[in-house]
Amino acid sequence: MAKGMRKGLSLKNWLVLSFVASLLVALPLTALSTQVLESIQGRCFPSVELKEGEVLSPEDAPVMIVKNGGVISGRVVGGNTPGYHALNLLLSGMPILIFGLCIVAAAALFYRLKLQKPLYVLKNGIEHIARQDLDFTVDYQGGDELGALCDAFDAMRRELNSTFKALWDVQEQQRRLTQAFAHDLRTPLAVLKGNTDLLAFQAENKSLDSEKVLHTAGMMQESILRMERYLEAMREMRQIEEWRVTPAPVYMDQFSKRLQASLQVLAQAAGKKLTVNCQAAGEVVLDEMLVLRVLDNLVSNGLRHARSYVAVFIRFVGDRIVFRVEDDGNGFSREALQHAFDAFYSGDAARTGENTGLGLAIARELVQHHDGNIQIGNRMAGDEILGAFVECTLHR
Repeated sequence: MAKGMRKGLSLKNWLVLSFVASLLVALPLTALSTQVLESIQGRCFPSVELKEGEVLSPEDAPVMIVKNGGVISGRVVGGNTPGYHALNLLLSGMPILIFGLCIVAAAALFYRLKLQKPLYVLKNGIEHIARQDLDFTVDYQGGDELGALCDAFDAMRRELNSTFKALWDVQEQQRRLTQAFAHDLRTPLAVLKGNTDLLAFQAENKSLDSEKVLHTAGMMQESILRMERYLEAMREMRQIEEWRVTPAPVYMDQFSKRLQASLQVLAQAAGKKLTVNCQAAGEVVLDEMLVLRVLDNLVSNGLRHARSYVAVFIRFVGDRIVFRVEDDGNGFSREALQHAFDAFYSGDAARTGENTGLGLAIARELVQHHDGNIQIGNRMAGDEILGAFVECTLHR
């Protein structure tokens, strides 16, 4: 209990207690030292009565002695010697010396018990931050002002660490996105360069004909359209980074009907069947436009892979709402299961052609903006793949 009370004392109270303790120690020490010095002085330099006709020695000093209620003349033996003067000076200065030493000792103890550790912890933390190393903790427990300062410092450290990690993640994502974009642009640029060189060569040799020109122009136009799709995909990714989530109450029965009507258009265009199975009822709070955009990406991706149908399932799991999109296609390859969320990934044959490989990457970014998570996998029956699924979970 005493230890807890000691930790809970403020620095001001600690300082007052230290000063009072120094006074309580200094007073008896001063009295004791004065008594000892006076005893030494009495033994070494006694005061004796000056006899009639006696002449003072140069080493003695005159003094008045109280005796039998009266005052008589006397002498201090050795009262004019340096030793007596030194002892007398020590006797008068001893209280000041003892009080000063006690105050210094109290200040040193106050620094050691209350200031040394938190100042060291804060100094060490500042050095870590100067090295851009935020992976440390401020280990100091105290109920005083410095304890509160250390807690505030650690809270600032955690906030900086979180902010820097988010910035580093964004920078790393931008770096990977730029690398993927640059890599995927090489092919259409190479096609354009090759066809341009071919047209120039044929023009120099006067071997151009309309059929070859049309064929070459078609290939060049296809490459240009592909580059435009990539640029549009980059613009879309940039918009997602700036998306502001605005949750609002949504009734699930109405939402499922709007979702069915919206996605049915995509299914009809792909010539495949689409079903929406909503097992969630009542009101939830979410960003409907964000969820619709996510499901649009997932269903579009599923329709490209599916043989005949895509199914959307919506259900509640505790305080979460789960959206699951299934198809009856060939499923994800082992490589796709590892890289499907990478921007511009196109490892599967089904991800070539007009697909930029951003469908799942965009869906993941949107879901994470809504503080949710997304996962992919294959629907299995023994060793047989029945199709793929993508499932995203949001808090409702």
